[in-house]
Amino acid sequence: LPLLLTLLPQTEPPDDTIPPPSPPATPEERLAEARRVELARRQAKVTPALTAVLVFIGLFLALGLVQTTVDDSFISLRYSANLARGLGLVYNPGEAVEGFSNPVWTLTSALFLALGADGWLTVKALGLLSHAALIAGTVRLALVLGRPNDGVALGAAILGAALAALSHPLTFWAVQGLETPMYSALLVWAMARLWQEEAEPERLPVSAVLLSLAAISRPEAPLLCAPIVLARAYRWTKDGDLPGLLLWLALAIGPGALYLMFRVMTYGEILPNTFFRKGDKGFNLDLTLGYLAPWLRLEWPMVSVAGLALLASPFVLGARAIPVLGVLFAQLVFLVVAGKDWMWSGRFVAPIIAPLAATVGAVGAVLVSRLNPQTAGRGVLAALAAVLVAQGLLSVPTASFRGVGETAVIKRREANQWAPMSFSAPHTGLEWAASFIIERARPGELIAYTEIGVLGYVTDHPILDLGGLVDPNLSGAKGLSDEEERAYVHSRRPA
Repeated sequence: LPLLLTLLPQTEPPDDTIPPPSPPATPEERLAEARRVELARRQAKVTPALTAVLVFIGLFLALGLVQTTVDDSFISLRYSANLARGLGLVYNPGEAVEGFSNPVWTLTSALFLALGADGWLTVKALGLLSHAALIAGTVRLALVLGRPNDGVALGAAILGAALAALSHPLTFWAVQGLETPMYSALLVWAMARLWQEEAEPERLPVSAVLLSLAAISRPEAPLLCAPIVLARAYRWTKDGDLPGLLLWLALAIGPGALYLMFRVMTYGEILPNTFFRKGDKGFNLDLTLGYLAPWLRLEWPMVSVAGLALLASPFVLGARAIPVLGVLFAQLVFLVVAGKDWMWSGRFVAPIIAPLAATVGAVGAVLVSRLNPQTAGRGVLAALAAVLVAQGLLSVPTASFRGVGETAVIKRREANQWAPMSFSAPHTGLEWAASFIIERARPGELIAYTEIGVLGYVTDHPILDLGGLVDPNLSGAKGLSDEEERAYVHSRRPA
C-alpha cells in the first residue's frame, strides 16, 4: 500500500503564468547545478537497484521462517473470514466483541478472503509484501533525512538502512501472520513522505493517509503517530500554510475518528477488549528491561551505532530528527506501561528498528558530506560496513526457528493439516485438538479452550475463550472476580 500510494501523481499541472527559474548566473553556480543534476541522475539509477538487493536479502531471510505462524494470527483470520461471509466483524457470530488489535490488517485480510483467497496464504503474502515495503521505506527515509550529495554519502545511507534487512525481529514477524510488518512499514513511509512533502510542497499529502492507516493499525499506534503530527505542525510554523495543515490533519485523524465511532457503535467500548487482557498496566521498568535484554544482546552492534546516531541526530539532522526521536520515545513509554509481551522475538521492538536504521544511514550520510569523502568519509563508510557485517553474523543464524529470549525450541514438522506450522503454548497440541473436535464434537457445540487461533479458525465452532481475548467477561473488562469468572464459564455449559 505505501508503495502504491507513492505512484500517485506528485505534482500539480504546470502553470504557464509562472516564469521558469533563472539559470545560475556565475560559472561556479552553473558547475554546482550541473553536479547536482548529475548526482540526482546517478542516484535515480543506483538507488532502486541497491534497494532491490536489500529487499531480496530481507525476503530471503524471512522465507526461511515462513513455515512458522503465531497462533494468534488465526484469531484475526477468523474475524476476517466472518466478515467476508457477511457475518460481521465478530469472532463468534452474534457476539460483538473486538478481540483483535489490528483493524487495518484484519480488514485487509477480509478483502482478500472475500475475493476467494486462502487465509493462510493471504497473511503470508501480506506480511512479505509489507516487509519488502518496510525495507524500501527504510532506504527512502535514510535518503530523505540524510540528503546525500555524493556517492560515498549515498553508500553510507544505504549501509545504515541495510541494518533493517538483517534485523531478526523484522525478519521473524514478516511471516508470522500478524500486523507487525504492515504497521512498521506505514510508520516509516509516513515519516519519509512527510519530509518529501516539505521539500516539495506541491506533492499530495500522502503522508497523512499513511499516518491515518498506521494510527488504527495497533491500539498504541496513536502514541507513536503523535510525534509525526508534531513534525507536520512544525512545518506550518515555517510556511504558514494553515489550509494545508488543516487538510493534512483531516486526512490523518479522520479515518481514526470514523473507526472509533464504529467501535463504540458496534462493540460498545472505546478500547478493544484485548486492551484489558494483555499486559501488566502500570509502571513496569524491570519488566521492560527484561523484555528488551534479549534484543539488546542479539543486535548490540546496530543498537550501539544507533544510539550514537540518535545522540547526534538533533545536531546533524535538525528538525528532521523529531519524528524518529518521538517514535522511539513513544514506543519506550508504551513498553514501560505494558511491561511485556507474551510473544517472543521482539514484536514490540520491531516498529522502532527501521527508524533507527534509517537514522544511522542519514547521520552517516551527513557526516560523510561534511568530511572529506576521499579520506574521513570513507572511514565512516568502512565503520558502517563493519557494523553491518557484525550484525549479520549475529542476526542471520537466528532465522532458523529460534525464538529470541525464549526457552522453547520450535521444531519443524513435515505434516500439518491446517498450516505448515502453527505454534503457541502448548503449540504441540493445537492441530491434534482441532482434529479431535472436528471428529467428535457435534455441530454448533460450544468449545472452551485457551489457545483459540487455529482451533477456532478451522473448526468453525462457537468458542468460549478461556484466555479472555474475545470474551469481556474473562478479559477483566467487566471487573469480575475469579469466582464470578468461574461461575460464568460453568453457566455457558461448554461441551
